[in-house]
Amino acid sequence: MVPLTSGQTCQPNEKKLLTGSRQGYYYKLGSAIAQVARGEGLNLCVETTDRNLDNVTELDAGHDEFGIAQSDVAHDAWYGHPKKFSDPVTNVRIVMPLYVEVVHILLRPHLNIAHLADLRGKTVGLGLADSGTEYTARHILAAVGLQSNVSAPGFEAVSTTDPVFCHSVKMLMDGSLDALFKVTVVPSVEIQDALKPKRNPGEKEDNDCARAREVRLLALDHDLAERLMQDGSYHETLIQKDAYSQSESTLAVGVQALLLSGKTASPGDVEQLARLIRSKHKDIDKALDAIVSAEHPDHVHPAGNLPQLSLLNVPISALSGFVHPQAQKYVYHWFRDSWVPEMPGILLTVAVVCVLLYWKRNALGHAIELQPNLTFGVAGTLLIWLIAACVFYHYEWAVNEHFNSFLRSLVSTFLYLTSLSGYSLLTQDAQSFAQSAKWVSVVVLGGFASPLLKQGLDALLKKVARWMQGELTVAEKSSGLHVVQSGAAEESGAPLGDGEMPQISAASGAD
Repeated sequence: MVPLTSGQTCQPNEKKLLTGSRQGYYYKLGSAIAQVARGEGLNLCVETTDRNLDNVTELDAGHDEFGIAQSDVAHDAWYGHPKKFSDPVTNVRIVMPLYVEVVHILLRPHLNIAHLADLRGKTVGLGLADSGTEYTARHILAAVGLQSNVSAPGFEAVSTTDPVFCHSVKMLMDGSLDALFKVTVVPSVEIQDALKPKRNPGEKEDNDCARAREVRLLALDHDLAERLMQDGSYHETLIQKDAYSQSESTLAVGVQALLLSGKTASPGDVEQLARLIRSKHKDIDKALDAIVSAEHPDHVHPAGNLPQLSLLNVPISALSGFVHPQAQKYVYHWFRDSWVPEMPGILLTVAVVCVLLYWKRNALGHAIELQPNLTFGVAGTLLIWLIAACVFYHYEWAVNEHFNSFLRSLVSTFLYLTSLSGYSLLTQDAQSFAQSAKWVSVVVLGGFASPLLKQGLDALLKKVARWMQGELTVAEKSSGLHVVQSGAAEESGAPLGDGEMPQISAASGAD
């Protein structure tokens, strides 16, 4: 597929899809959706804007049929939260949640602070003026009292009209900014450039931003993340250390990128677009991969690492009341999207286990009677697995599709604890518990399995000893038989072979 190169001149038969700047991820994803939709008979015209904070109000006014916006912006618009939205919008509804955008806070080199509140007296970049990043940054800074020169003397928050993120990164490097906000996907190509490990002297740089060195990410305090999550606008998440080659993972908050419908969107178009995203999401992912790869050929995104439609199978309970009626049956449903796909595998596993238990019930009962440690070890392991599944489900269900229901959490917990999964936990609380669960598992299994291992080792050593004794006995018997045969040959007068010596018995020597 060829990426759309222009979305500013729309035809009368096209439905407008409002995204963001041409450099941003909204435009890339909107282009991928439009490519797939065109093949299904739905013509979308992708519009760019450097003021995506206005996407919600544009939809409410009927200027566009569809648009993409952050969940915190949409949340405040629906509830009429000041200052941006003095009156609640009433004509905007959710078609589908798309993916998680994470709040990145970049610090200039040699700025050694540990908490967001330590930016008091500093200069902070908020990104593009009237963008979702600026809106979110101001909200988060206000949560720690950094919202004006009155409350924070010397503190300055500045936005820019330059859509090129690299230029803001350069301001970090020259000290014009102490910190810089960016709300985007993980991993972000732009932030990968800013956080690249230092290269060898003389090695050619890929671009101007690749000169940014010693820029690092600032982690949020856990209690701040908890406060930001209270109204459902944000979700706790982790920026995994492997995403940007950092020494450790970074606690952050994320917002949902929502596909929204506006005042002029027809119910039929809404249903068709929702159905298309649900049924053709793999095609959209492929189109998105091609667009990003073509635009950034120097960045390699391994399969499954490129941010895709990760929210299709995550509940949106905090915003469920704002889903469009025609899209209700296509957004995530716990039974259809979590239980139904897992049920065949679960039922087959349960059936096999039940058959084996019935078939080997006598042997199993005898083994349990002889080895009670085995019983306690298995029971303890199952208990840890069950508790971990509950904990992971509690912390991860809203951000991680692998734990979006308790049934799926049971399967995913087993794969994760046995290191068979290819995914990571996305919240700090879940990761902390996972480390404890693994250690407890080792202690429990080690405590109950060590007697079994000792018994097995003792049994093996006994077998080896008996085998060695058996070999020695055979050798001794073979040697004794040779002596008897030689003595018999001498008494019978049989001639000795060449090199053979007559055997002298103990009796003849005595004579």
